[in-house]
Amino acid sequence: MPVNSSSFDQLLEILRCPKCGQVLEFQSVAAPWPQAREFGILKCRCASYPVVDGIPILMGGTVGAFEHTMGSADFVGPAVEDLCQKVLAGRGVDALLRCIAFPITLKRLRKVPPRRLWTSRGFLNLMAGLRRGQLRSQCLADRASLSAEDWLRSFFGRFSPVQGDMFNYSFYRLAQPRYLATLALTKHLPESNKPVLDLACGFGHLGYNLSECAERHVVVGVDRNFFQLWLAQHWIAPKNRFVCANADESLPFRHGSFSATLCSDAFHYFRRKDLVMEEIDRCGSGRPVLLTRVGNKAIEPNEGFELTPTEYLRLCKGDSWMIFGEEELLSRYLAREPAIASQHSKTIVPGEKWLSLVYPGTPPDDMRRNPSSGWLHAVGPLAINPIYRVSRAGQNWRLDFRFPSDHYKSENARMGTYCPQTITISDETYRQVKTNIRSAEVEHLIGQMVAIGVPNSYVSRHI
Repeated sequence: MPVNSSSFDQLLEILRCPKCGQVLEFQSVAAPWPQAREFGILKCRCASYPVVDGIPILMGGTVGAFEHTMGSADFVGPAVEDLCQKVLAGRGVDALLRCIAFPITLKRLRKVPPRRLWTSRGFLNLMAGLRRGQLRSQCLADRASLSAEDWLRSFFGRFSPVQGDMFNYSFYRLAQPRYLATLALTKHLPESNKPVLDLACGFGHLGYNLSECAERHVVVGVDRNFFQLWLAQHWIAPKNRFVCANADESLPFRHGSFSATLCSDAFHYFRRKDLVMEEIDRCGSGRPVLLTRVGNKAIEPNEGFELTPTEYLRLCKGDSWMIFGEEELLSRYLAREPAIASQHSKTIVPGEKWLSLVYPGTPPDDMRRNPSSGWLHAVGPLAINPIYRVSRAGQNWRLDFRFPSDHYKSENARMGTYCPQTITISDETYRQVKTNIRSAEVEHLIGQMVAIGVPNSYVSRHI
């Protein structure tokens, strides 16, 4: 599934209606602007689903922005049926804007009478209309002129209903402890002609890493938040494909579609975990499964619908499942040691909040993705880790590590142990990082997480 029209054709081969399980027929509609991906309608005997800018929306109800811990809607967007009508009428731009344009929110107004006015559907529709007007020119612009950072700031800005610490969590993700711990496991995935399923993929960071690390690793990401998939498709992981669907319902894929399944930082938020496990088995029977960054209910505070380690293993079934603590995986990654050994205990260190559940599918010693000794967080083009503030220091560059918020620090405190707080590099070394020249000095920066691999259009070009 390379980056061309054939990748969409190959995605169509494995798609199925999530309601009836039948093959879907694609009715193509002309793209509304030159840089757009596919637009059209997927149909079977029981339903129709829109394809908006390359992303099939295979679910019922509405497209919106859903809070990830409990699944509540931060923004209720357009109905799927309405999107189908707009796409068929040649109004693909309007369909896209309705999916990604959250209403502008002015929280101070909610304290001013009449309070009901500011939360009324009419007022919110007006604010959403204003937001669509703002975003229209950006959507139609040359996509190379914008970055993932630009869009993340737009989605999680101070006038957006989707706020909190989500920008920091998403933008600085590529060197977080949870990300590195997951990379320790993905290194053991076997290469295959079949794609990898990235369930609840968010913005597609892990899928980007998989596809950059091995050419035969194509990833299909699934998430219910269209705006995250759209950013992933165009700015973070353009080699991969994405489907907007509910991850804890019947998955819209044929039996045996995938070579492996990855679900990171999401499984404990699913209400119907038993169904999720059944669907994973159906879509990739006997294949490796990685469920990483899963919350341990025995350690407070709890998020979503966590279970205890014993309950997770009971849910997984079978003696082949392994359980790891995140600290163990992170330590192994930093030490460049294999995460999976032939013999592994099913006990974890007491007090471990974050767990990973692994079904190897094949004997662990036979699981290989990247036999080289290179750092997995450094695949793709290099850049200075964006968590560093970069400034001039005479003829050199000074890099200062800063946690972007107290909440981010509490979630990712371990970063302070492997990222140097302050470092000075020469002009030449800085140039080498920017031009992806991996000198001995640059390799040292990679080992310290100062230089990391990032997508081509990830960071705003402000330096």
